[in-house]
This record gives sequence, structure tokens and C-alpha cells, in this order.
Amino acid sequence: VVKNAIDFFKKSISELKNEPKYSVINFCSAIELFLKARLMLEHWSLIIVKPEQANFDKFIMGDFQSVSMDGAIDRLANIGRIIIHPDEIKCFNQIREHRNKLVHFFHAKYAGDPDKTTIQAIVSEQCKGWYYLHRLLTENWKKEFINYTSEISELDELMRKQRHFLAAKYDLLKEKITEDRKNGTKYFPCFSCGFESLRQRDILPPLLNRECLVCNAGGEVL
Repeated sequence: VVKNAIDFFKKSISELKNEPKYSVINFCSAIELFLKARLMLEHWSLIIVKPEQANFDKFIMGDFQSVSMDGAIDRLANIGRIIIHPDEIKCFNQIREHRNKLVHFFHAKYAGDPDKTTIQAIVSEQCKGWYYLHRLLTENWKKEFINYTSEISELDELMRKQRHFLAAKYDLLKEKITEDRKNGTKYFPCFSCGFESLRQRDILPPLLNRECLVCNAGGEVL
């Protein structure tokens, strides 16, 4: 399952520029498979829609219907007691909903030669998704995925290279960021895209809001 997840991830990256629709679809599949791989470590039957009807021989042959992404997340929490942070769930669900729209409906902007704005939006979404998934694989679930450390590092490097699609957007924002700083606004390197474009705003001390002007990552922090 992990090997399949890695393959889907690499395919997603290779398709971004010329076939962005399939990049979105395969990126979502990669996340889903990583989640299922973690669920399988609790018990192989848990990734089957109806575990009570699980048959190991059919499972080995791939003859089964697997649980959905949100189903995997629910089972990780409710059965495995493996909690995934609400921000991570929200991000993964947004990616899943994006995938579903592209699978079930036609979107002209993804056909033919995709424009720069479309590519940038996808990269923003994938940078954020990878940030959360990478954190799970290398921190929360480090022990469980230790045998795939080198492959995960390779995926991280591939994602870093994708960020050049956002460089043009950052260049356009540099003047605004410089002006904001002169007026006292604080900016930090974004945890998701890596650009120094994470704007901080005070809400009600000690509560702060940080939002990236490049990839839109962020939220409220203490």
C-alpha cells in the first residue's frame, strides 16, 4: 500500500504542468493510501468497508472494497485511538472534495493548456497537504514508517521543487510585503510553501492569526 502511495505521489508531481486534473486526482489517492497504510497496521481488515465480512484470501488478491478517506480517518480515531489534528483533517478533506469535483464534473480550466493561476492554486493545495502528511509520516508515525524514510525524503525533495510555480506570485507580492513591514506588520517563513509571506495579525492577545499571502496556508495560533 505504501509503495502504491509513493507511486501515485510521484505521478501526481509529473502530471502537474500538463495534466493538472490528474495531478489532483493522484495526489489525493496518495494521501488516502498513506492513511490506509497506517490503518492496516492496526489490522488489515480495517481498510475493508465491512470488516466483519473480511476474507484474507480475497484481501491478498485485491478482491475487496476499501474504506474511503474519511472512513479511514474515523477508524484511526475510533478504533486505533490515533488522533489526526482537525487542521490536517480539514486540509485532507478539501483535497478529497477537489478530487471528487474533478472526477464527477467537467472543468474547462483543467482542459487543454492550463493557465498559471490554476497551476498555482493546485501547488498551494498540495504544499499544504504535503506539509501535514509529511508531519504525520516523519513525526507522529515515524516509527511505523521508518522503513520508508529515504522514499519519504525523496518525495519531500520533489515537493520542494514544485514550489517554483509559486515563485512568480511571491515576486508580485514582495513590494506589498516590504510596505507592510514598514508599517509594522510581521511576516514569517511559511510552514507550507517556504516563502517569507506568512502574515501575522493580532486578534485578541495572545491569540494571533497567521495567513500566507502566497499559498493561503495558516490559521489562528497562540
